[in-house]
Amino acid sequence: MMPAQVDNVRGMVGSGVDAIVIDVRNCLGGVFQEALVIASAFIDCPDCVLVQTLDGNGIERNHIVEKQRCVLPGVIVPSNIPMAVLVNGGSAR
Repeated sequence: MMPAQVDNVRGMVGSGVDAIVIDVRNCLGGVFQEALVIASAFIDCPDCVLVQTLDGNGIERNHIVEKQRCVLPGVIVPSNIPMAVLVNGGSAR
């Protein structure tokens, strides 16, 4: 998510939107790190685990919200705003 996109979302939230819809239908995927950064912008829990991965050596790694905030600081959508994510068979898995 680019700074201009973050500013746009913050502007919409500031103007009093009722809900947010994220449409990832037929979106084949992207960079894992970017997904973590974007997800952290929507989660108001700095110590929460976004995702847990397991590498080829069997080592688990927790990806924590706060560690992603160095790229995209702060929550851009407060938890009191309903959000829906649209997916289909063409969405990344």
